[in-house]
Amino acid sequence: MLSIFRLNAIYFPIEPNYPPGRIESLLNHAKPRIIVSDLDNYQEHLRECCPIYTLEDILQSASDRSLSPAKFHPDNICYLLYTSGSTGNPKGAKVKYQGMVNHLFAKIADMKMDSTCILAQTASQCFDISIWQFLSPLLVGGRVEVFDDKIVREPRQLLRSIRDKNITIYETVPTLLEAMLDYLNYEGGQFNYFKSLEYLMVTGEAFPTSLCNRWFEYCKTAPIPVINAFGPTECSDDVAHFIAKKPIDSDIVTVPIGKPIINTKLYVVDESGYPVVLGAPGELWISGIGVGDGYLRNPEQTALSFIRNPFLDNNDHQLVYRTGDRVRRLPCGNLEFLGRINNVVKIRGNLVDLYEISSLLEQQAIVRRAVVLQDTVNSLSRLYAYLLLDKTDDSSHDEVINDLMTQLKHRLPTYMIPDDFIIIDNIPINVNGKINTAALPRPNHQKRLHEVELVKARDEIDHKLLSIWQNVFNSSDIGLKHNFFDLGGQSIQAIQIVARINVMFDTLINVSHLIQNPTIESLRASIENLAHTTSVKFVPPVPRIKDNAIKLTTTINDSTVNSVLGQIHSSAIGYLPRRLTTTTGLSRTEIKDALKHSLSIRNLYATHLGNIAHILIPMFEDELYTDTELLLENLELAAKLSLRLGSRVMSLTGIIPSATEYGVLVDKRLKLNNHETQVSTGHSVTTYAVVINIDKVLKCTNRTITREHVAFLGLGSVGSAVLRLMLSVMEQPKEITLCDLFSKEQELLTLRQELKNKFLFRGKINIISYHTPLSDVIYQASFIIGATNVPDILDVYQLTPGTIIIDDSAPHCIDTQKLSKRVNDFGDVLMVEGGIISLSKPITDYAYIPDSGDIKPIFENLASFRYSEYDLMGCILSGLLNTLKASVAPDIGPLETHVLIQQYRRLKSLEIFPAELSLMGAKLTQTTINRFNNMAEIVS
Repeated sequence: MLSIFRLNAIYFPIEPNYPPGRIESLLNHAKPRIIVSDLDNYQEHLRECCPIYTLEDILQSASDRSLSPAKFHPDNICYLLYTSGSTGNPKGAKVKYQGMVNHLFAKIADMKMDSTCILAQTASQCFDISIWQFLSPLLVGGRVEVFDDKIVREPRQLLRSIRDKNITIYETVPTLLEAMLDYLNYEGGQFNYFKSLEYLMVTGEAFPTSLCNRWFEYCKTAPIPVINAFGPTECSDDVAHFIAKKPIDSDIVTVPIGKPIINTKLYVVDESGYPVVLGAPGELWISGIGVGDGYLRNPEQTALSFIRNPFLDNNDHQLVYRTGDRVRRLPCGNLEFLGRINNVVKIRGNLVDLYEISSLLEQQAIVRRAVVLQDTVNSLSRLYAYLLLDKTDDSSHDEVINDLMTQLKHRLPTYMIPDDFIIIDNIPINVNGKINTAALPRPNHQKRLHEVELVKARDEIDHKLLSIWQNVFNSSDIGLKHNFFDLGGQSIQAIQIVARINVMFDTLINVSHLIQNPTIESLRASIENLAHTTSVKFVPPVPRIKDNAIKLTTTINDSTVNSVLGQIHSSAIGYLPRRLTTTTGLSRTEIKDALKHSLSIRNLYATHLGNIAHILIPMFEDELYTDTELLLENLELAAKLSLRLGSRVMSLTGIIPSATEYGVLVDKRLKLNNHETQVSTGHSVTTYAVVINIDKVLKCTNRTITREHVAFLGLGSVGSAVLRLMLSVMEQPKEITLCDLFSKEQELLTLRQELKNKFLFRGKINIISYHTPLSDVIYQASFIIGATNVPDILDVYQLTPGTIIIDDSAPHCIDTQKLSKRVNDFGDVLMVEGGIISLSKPITDYAYIPDSGDIKPIFENLASFRYSEYDLMGCILSGLLNTLKASVAPDIGPLETHVLIQQYRRLKSLEIFPAELSLMGAKLTQTTINRFNNMAEIVS
């Protein structure tokens, strides 16, 4: 490489492992004059292109004659690298000397590299990051340790090499970092592999915050900084660095890509090329001396991607590179990567233009049209090709697909070959004449699993191997004969499987063993051969708690449950969450059989106001609305158990009280059978909780209720009570929208009249009865209060920026996963739980873990995690609060306004506070709230 630069020639690296067809295509396009290689097997094939010199030939013919360096200019091209292209052919990006040198010194500056630097060179020679890995240490007298590919892909050998070579700088991609941390987790931290490491650099794809924080958790005794590097090949590699020296706020999904390196400017622009406001998403444009000279022999694509800089009047020759990346600028100045705008996706750290693959497919005579899409399965990106075939060809589909695979393997690297091919009868088109990708059939990710005989484990070793594969592929339907590649296995899964096997069985296999033995059955034989005379042993993995919440539970068992707290003052009745089937791997029937279809205690809560027993009935949450009689039978049994424990008030929790009728029915049954236990649906406490949380979120976001358009989504017992209490104890909003999916319009009109006459409300009141989708009036509101039992009724993407949602719906009135994505992507909406309250003194949480081995795992899975030791759901606390002296009686259903106000004052006097703002158990950090406030201010 240095010799090429000394001659002022152009360095053009090619990956030797590329298929011959792709190598031939690259050479035909680049037209090099000389090839230097250490491989013999390609020589005859490549000599047709140009002369080939092996390294051995060059060294043998070397002389002592010195050559003067060739004259060159900073604008000269120094290297050529190819990226994926939409025409079926890759694009050759031309990089200048000035850009390369600038980038080399940016790395030196940001990582404070000097003569003591020892860098691990891990990247393939055809990746741009290999340039700085080879050269930057040499500029400061440091050392480059070139790691073999086999070492890079085997965590145990990689870690030992980092330790033994005293590496100070190591660069990797997130997927390989995750595999490395998985290995360290399974090993249990026996060795300090990073005793000399000064910087970890991550690049190539989005860097999850959770993964970054896992790194800091591992090295928490001596934190090692992480640099998230970002940049395109067309701009001399990285253009931005983000340096993290401590864990990042978990509310941020991906680590920012940071700020520009030296002599580089980054613009965020809209579709017209105008800069966007702070925080708004836009396309990233790059200027500075790192911008390359376009694409080799591709003037059309060069003209599209490289344009004259519109922001510099006095420097008309300078270019701007349009990246096609969506980013936004954070208030601190760092950039956040939001994804791609065009048809380019990232597969295993490589940019791939999907049009290149579809174009190659359409060059085959049998393929009339091809559409290639990216999909995500188990957090892994996969490619799927949809094919419209020439019907005149009578070849079978299997024959066609096999032939296409052969053709693609000859032209494309492995990561660009689709994981599956789907034959379709037509290409769906939308009204704009474009391909309607949403109408294409979804890939059947489980198809391959069911085509192979499910052979179960024969002994402990089989069982342990199966558990590794099932965990990595996130599927229980895997047997000893399933093939790694037929399961869709990729490099990251191979690394994970090999790392876990090496730790679990104390072996030293590598990825090649898995490739050669792709079934558990054959891989086991390989492991046993390596073990020789040593018996294969099982080393249990070190458990790792992923939840960032505070674990407050102290376990109790059968022998202590009746004596741990003494008297129980109230009980709270819950049910089995659906997630149990997923997290335990047991079916509903198996879980209920283990519980003997009986009631069970989940938790005991000790508070300064009294003690609560949390009792589970043996019904899953989606069964509560399908068998009312069974529900009532279980609630009656719960009342008897509550009384035996000493409790005379039991509150209904979760979605049970969301149907007020259930509270009324169980109350009637208990009275009819002369039970002493009273029932509470906790509406007064829940109403209080929602109102004080409304007040808190307004204060946290610097908003006032008088300027808000408040929409009530759901006006049953809780929704109408919140409305009445809010208007009784707070100032009036400027506008109210009343929306209920089940109320008749006349009932809403009556409520509107009550607001005007009784509460003297003078603002605008909108009435919305049942609509699907919801009326636009709802989405015009700035503040939405959810109290409905209709899940996901709100459309996340129709919410107006700056909207606040307080939700006490069961289940939530909005898709929380989609909402989290919008919050993470834009930060322009905010949602908090409405029904949680906080006590003035800590709550001790005892988790019941029975002694029985059959049901113990179920209760270990249910053991509570709460974010704060002071917080609890209002519906759980309500029964206890109803038992206190001078408190109002247990309530069921709608309450009069004067009762609501009385309870509000009583709870205030008891120092019942609003809880920490949270959603789905995760605390909303001040960073998230500040980000929302900034976005809301921009919008306003």
